[in-house]
Amino acid sequence: MPLLNFNDLDSLPNLMLGEIWNKLSEVIALTGHNADTVIIPYGYAVSFPASGTIGFAEATRLLLPVDATTPIRGIALANNSHERRDSAVTAGGLLGYPVRSAVGNLDRPNYLMSYLVRGVIGVQIDQDVTRLSPVFARHTVGGIGTGTKGVFRADADTARALQIVNAEYLVNGTALAGSIVPLWLK
Repeated sequence: MPLLNFNDLDSLPNLMLGEIWNKLSEVIALTGHNADTVIIPYGYAVSFPASGTIGFAEATRLLLPVDATTPIRGIALANNSHERRDSAVTAGGLLGYPVRSAVGNLDRPNYLMSYLVRGVIGVQIDQDVTRLSPVFARHTVGGIGTGTKGVFRADADTARALQIVNAEYLVNGTALAGSIVPLWLK
């Protein structure tokens, strides 16, 4: 029996954290490596290290958001191509890119990671959002909501989050534990 109803193909999917959806817009993803001291979970905002000049070496190093003056560079993409092990799971049970190793530690190299700079991706929110809400990514721990660096919200939470002007939420979302909504980076 042929399919006659394609309406479900036009609706937004239930995305997993860090999962991309390429039906709405083009997808541009870049590669760097986790230079942070913590696991970078899929679907969390990333930035370059805070420094005066960004050379080639710095342009591949990614961290969870640093401060209010360091721009958000993208969002960590879910990746199914590297081995799953304890070093890639946060204390909260989220999968992500393992922690950067110390120099000379061959069993824990600096893991390559992919991050989205344009497209639609599933992100975690720690505050209720609407399609018209501005998009902010948390750079400082604490405040209202989960208080977790790298998650998204609708306001600056007293200067603890940085606005991403080229982004919009595609659905309304309620900030329950682990709420994921599609976010469009334009």
